[in-house]
Amino acid sequence: MMPLTTERCVLTPLSIKHLPTMVKLYRNAEVREYLGGIRTIEEVKEQMENMLMNLSSYY
Repeated sequence: MMPLTTERCVLTPLSIKHLPTMVKLYRNAEVREYLGGIRTIEEVKEQMENMLMNLSSYY
């Protein structure tokens, strides 16, 4: 799948290379305040793997 590019934004397909960014989001108390609280790194990794497995059925 090709990235979607605009003047100010580049959207790329989700991949394991996005894990560090996902960890930052899932471990940020302010971001997660109303989303069930912060997650452990293992929980984030497991969530990311599940997302990637589900995405693979679309391609």
